[in-house]
Amino acid sequence: MAIFPCACQRIAPAWRKIYDALNDIFQQNEKMTEEFGRISNAAAKKADYAARGSIAKGGYAACVESVNSLITDLVQPSTEVARVIGAWLRAT
Repeated sequence: MAIFPCACQRIAPAWRKIYDALNDIFQQNEKMTEEFGRISNAAAKKADYAARGSIAKGGYAACVESVNSLITDLVQPSTEVARVIGAWLRAT
């Protein structure tokens, strides 16, 4: 489904390529926005620190992977502290 609808039925092939490329960009931006919203909701509001994003297209995938890496780097110290405290409690 086109995000940016084309009112004209007959469009020159060169303009059609531009139109299709822009719609692809708009759709990928929308998917990335939705994915960031889902990750934000899971990690921040539901405390699901294992939640990671996934999107598989070009630079968008690299952007989502950067956010995944950031989440991992921020959560890892808390996870390690919880693991150590749990081990200490089991040992005592």
